[in-house]
Amino acid sequence: MSVVMTPGRTARTVAVTEPVAKSYLVNAAFLEEIKDSNPAFWDAVSGLRQSILIAEEDLERPQRTIKQMVVALGDLQAQLAIQYSLEESYGYVVIAAAPSQLFDPGDHLALQALETAEKTVRQHRSLYLELSELAEHAEELQYRGCGRDSLVAFVSRLDAFNDQLAEHERLENSVMVMFRSRRSLQHAAIG
Repeated sequence: MSVVMTPGRTARTVAVTEPVAKSYLVNAAFLEEIKDSNPAFWDAVSGLRQSILIAEEDLERPQRTIKQMVVALGDLQAQLAIQYSLEESYGYVVIAAAPSQLFDPGDHLALQALETAEKTVRQHRSLYLELSELAEHAEELQYRGCGRDSLVAFVSRLDAFNDQLAEHERLENSVMVMFRSRRSLQHAAIG
């Protein structure tokens, strides 16, 4: 409790709350179903990969290529927002408790699974922000003009993003395996 003084008024007591620890559990069955039942997302990921390949082969027409990339990035940005929203709403379960409150501190595999789940959720935010920056940059290149050198540099950034997205998906698949294989994690995630 803290006492707050406001000029010309009487003192009042205000409750100050401490930050609540939270842990991310994974409902692996839901997360897998979300991934399997959204072909529009995977089509958008494939569209990005295709536009990278096309750009690498057709560097002599950068303005045409960047226009195609703007469309591919816009599609992926919309689909990524939907995908991550679904995953975080149904595949990840937020528990208001520290990992040590959920599992024996000696259960290193369970604690590693919780840390990895939290990392994948954090990656959602950073990947979406990176994709948004890429989409905005592609639009700038489209409207201001895009030369060969600009396209090469942009394709390099897109390629790095594509690698990050693929690594994120691998990590998320490993999280699903961890939560499926550990009985204590399954019970905690399902409730």
